[in-house]
Amino acid sequence: MNVIIRRGTALPIKVSSNFTTSTDNQTAVTIQVFEGERAWAKDNNFLGQVELSGIDPAPKGIPQITVNFQVDYNGILYVTAQDKNSAKGNLTVLTNKGRPTADDIHRMILEIDVFKMVEEKQRQRLLLMNKLETYIFDVKRFIEIHDDQVRVEDRTRAKKACEKVLIWLESNRHAPKEDFQQKLVSLKAICSPVISQLIGCSSSS
Repeated sequence: MNVIIRRGTALPIKVSSNFTTSTDNQTAVTIQVFEGERAWAKDNNFLGQVELSGIDPAPKGIPQITVNFQVDYNGILYVTAQDKNSAKGNLTVLTNKGRPTADDIHRMILEIDVFKMVEEKQRQRLLLMNKLETYIFDVKRFIEIHDDQVRVEDRTRAKKACEKVLIWLESNRHAPKEDFQQKLVSLKAICSPVISQLIGCSSSS
């Protein structure tokens, strides 16, 4: 979850933020908007969402989606999302309906410190999980691009290691952060020499 507009910001205000896709060939995204200061979206007040479809298929991380958040003097939030490549966009108006009362806001602020430590541990765990998953896909993509420069046995060993950890990851997404760290270290021990060898060959040529 990304913090776009912080509590106490003077109105009116307009803020832009860039997002991208999380899977290969993703053609649609859903941008959910929440109000609150808790670390996890589920613990905040859901205001609404913006749907954007028609995105050109591409590897994850390639599409550039610009989302504009504009709040007027009356506290009405306008959210626009646009894909830079296809120029397709969408507009959603989120009113203050369903927003928490002053007492609710006060209670939410008090809860921030209570849950801060727990949420920080969870955040660190998810960061390591995402780091491991990203490393797996980066290695697989790197090897595919340089397929003809990798020895068959090295390519097979790296791919098998990546697939093995990926299968483990799919069944252990709630594992402690230490498990993700250990898997990442073990995988790098196998894949890093192959990648370093390829980078060295590219530099020499």
